[in-house]
Amino acid sequence: MGILDLFRKKKKTDEKPRLREEEPVSKREEAESEASHVASHFNSGVLYYNQGRYEEAMREFKETLSINPDLAEAHYNLGKLYELEARKSEDAFESEEEAIHEFQEAIRIDPNHARARSSLGNIYLKNNMYEGALRELEEAVRIEPTLAEVRANLGLAYYLQGDYEESKREHPAGVYSTREVKKARGNYGKAIDELEEAIRLEPGLADRLKPYIERAQLKASSD
Repeated sequence: MGILDLFRKKKKTDEKPRLREEEPVSKREEAESEASHVASHFNSGVLYYNQGRYEEAMREFKETLSINPDLAEAHYNLGKLYELEARKSEDAFESEEEAIHEFQEAIRIDPNHARARSSLGNIYLKNNMYEGALRELEEAVRIEPTLAEVRANLGLAYYLQGDYEESKREHPAGVYSTREVKKARGNYGKAIDELEEAIRLEPGLADRLKPYIERAQLKASSD
């Protein structure tokens, strides 16, 4: 066996350990590349959203989720875009359904996502789904009690629930019991507490919320 043969033999035995050493590096680099792409699309989505370029923002958040479908904040942001789309559309049903789905996904991934719960609660409230609205908004306040906008939303939900109970009094076929009177007044009382707390946390909300507080005070004390 010549020197060249010994060199070739040695080279072949060296190849396997070298490949085994390089493989984990390749996987790590692949994971880092994926994370980089997720961050790039997500940040671009935020930038486009803040610039009012909503279609481009939606595209970027969808691309983010195609890479990492378990990113709660991307689901939330996409939900807000669908919610915005619903406000501008004459036929808002489909966009609202998409928004609900995205908020629910954000909550599934992160049950403590207070803003997703608040946004979902607001959609329920808009569609007179009071039980679902109160459930989500009460949970949002439990998670983030210092978010003024969430406290305001919960206060408005209690106010509208009080109006719903109050409306039974005027229904020709309805039987308005003492229990329902107390329930309506209780909701107005809760509304006042939440709305006042929202103003304490963010005084700039006063002009918008004080009329509701005044009406709730009148209704809570009426016969």
